[in-house]
Amino acid sequence: MLEPLTIVTISDNAELGEICRSGFRRDSMLTVHQVASISDFRAWAPGNAICAILIDMKTLMRSGSEERKLIHDLSESMPVVRMRFDASSREVAGTIEADALAGDQLFGYVSERVRTQRRAREIRRFPRRKTILNVSIQHEAFGPEPFRTTTGDASEGGMFIITSTALPAGAILKLFVRELSSDGKSDPAPITARVQWCIEWGKSTTHHPGLGLQFLEIPEEQRMKLVDRVGLRSADLSLDSMLADMGVTPKV
Repeated sequence: MLEPLTIVTISDNAELGEICRSGFRRDSMLTVHQVASISDFRAWAPGNAICAILIDMKTLMRSGSEERKLIHDLSESMPVVRMRFDASSREVAGTIEADALAGDQLFGYVSERVRTQRRAREIRRFPRRKTILNVSIQHEAFGPEPFRTTTGDASEGGMFIITSTALPAGAILKLFVRELSSDGKSDPAPITARVQWCIEWGKSTTHHPGLGLQFLEIPEEQRMKLVDRVGLRSADLSLDSMLADMGVTPKV
């Protein structure tokens, strides 16, 4: 049985915390932990498996620049929702990746994002960064000619490619990433990748349709070019390393 995942609510408002817990209560895979401030989050977080953060905008605005930067940096590797709470109506609204959502729609979106991350855990061993790369794909589903598209994000271990063509998890395909060639213009040696998950066209209004891919075989030269391109190595953007950079020692 899979262990529950932890969503952290950062707010000193007990009522808001209870609404967030209620919002995810129907999802047995998720637990919600509340802390009152980013400072408290920094003290609690090391060593804990965190899959998403919901932070009250009032709390965020009261925080220092270094703490706000931590939240910004974490949004590169996990869902981070900036919430506004209307006490009179008890309505929670939030912004995530420039999308504004409220109530059950907000909690449902976060829940689905977290589930997608778990299905893609092999890719998530490496930090991702939003980046556009030009990719040609070879697979029978796309026809006899290579299909050309771009990435939504990439990491040392895989990438998300934008396409309306659905493929099942486990499908194997060949990739040619233009920017990873020796001259940055021609198609390089192929990368072998496996589909980890698929977001079908028309299924989401908050995320591009496409395929989450895990690299199975990638030439070392291309892997290093990709690491340089996204500016990250596998340990560079972990939560514990971010906190360590801010002087927080992980729990033993």
